[in-house]
Amino acid sequence: MFMLEDLRQTKVYQEALEEGEIIGKQEGELIGKQEGIRSLLSKQLKKRFGDIGIYQKQVDNLSVEKLEMLAVSLLDFQNFNDLEQWLCNRG
Repeated sequence: MFMLEDLRQTKVYQEALEEGEIIGKQEGELIGKQEGIRSLLSKQLKKRFGDIGIYQKQVDNLSVEKLEMLAVSLLDFQNFNDLEQWLCNRG
């Protein structure tokens, strides 16, 4: 009879396990990066504009790439309307 322990010792099982660990690590790193950028950007927005109200949820849902774009664009914003426009056009 083929037992679970026998399966665990096969090359296919070991490769699948290793690939799963790599993918899990990559996903964890991406989520960590996203959370770190989101946290820093939220603090910057709050310091610059105060409570951004309904736009906070939009910022929270941005991808890593868009969070990075917003962080760079924030340097050029003159007022809250610039943030609103950015989120309406790119968010």
